[in-house]
Amino acid sequence: MNLSLNYGSTRGPLFGLGAPARAALMWSLLVGSGCGAASSDDESETTATSDASSESSESEAESAASETESSDSGDTGGAMCDPYLQDCPDGEKCLPPPPMVGGDPSCVPVVDDPAQDGSPCNFGPGVQDECGVGSLCLPTDVAEMVGSCIPMCTGSPSDPSCPSPTQVCSVNLMQNLCLEHCNPLDASCPGIRQCTPIGGWDFGCLPAGPMQSGAGASCGGPQDCAAGTVCMPASLVPDCAGESCCTEFCDLSETPASCSLGGQLCEAWNAATPPPGFENVGVCALPS
Repeated sequence: MNLSLNYGSTRGPLFGLGAPARAALMWSLLVGSGCGAASSDDESETTATSDASSESSESEAESAASETESSDSGDTGGAMCDPYLQDCPDGEKCLPPPPMVGGDPSCVPVVDDPAQDGSPCNFGPGVQDECGVGSLCLPTDVAEMVGSCIPMCTGSPSDPSCPSPTQVCSVNLMQNLCLEHCNPLDASCPGIRQCTPIGGWDFGCLPAGPMQSGAGASCGGPQDCAAGTVCMPASLVPDCAGESCCTEFCDLSETPASCSLGGQLCEAWNAATPPPGFENVGVCALPS
């Protein structure tokens, strides 16, 4: 049983969305457009709409002209950019939008004397990112609003890379970050970060979500569950009240398996051959 397939790929843009969120997104795409001509009874409304559209087009044209003048004057603040290529002007860096906020990556100024990768940094509303070009501040302590600078992936979304062999590129709602690779059976992630599935046999240290639900509780994504547990489909978790619930990671070498929910067995996390050190990583699941 390939249970890790529920987490898709390191390159999947919907990683982190539970089934309800994915369904809502797909529904919005489906209902966002319509077809068919307007009836004769609606002609006056259509004409008014056309007039409004014309005025809107003129306003957009004026705005575009203003932006062109700003660009010609050398003002690139907030310009769109590629976080993989870091193609902003000198003195700026390309940052993706905050998780779950949406929008496009943009150029922002680099602080004087920026912190290096691995160094502490401050974060929060109104706080400028203190890390250098190609890195950003990832939280380690929310109460103190402190994090550490970590590199962003280079290359491209289809072929990402990280500077260290101990890192894995996470291309998802947590942005294109080079996360420290981890083993879910070990408590090896620093601070509030916890070992979270990224795809296949890849696990990375991501900031813990606010819910921190235990085994058996409903969840909507991988960061909803507490350390040592993972969000899986309801069919694998007994008495699950939602579409997905948290269940425990387990050690395949332990007999009997350390699954606290009744009826579960310790199943291999992935049907593919595990990398060295991950041979015993399993997940508690109801037998199929």
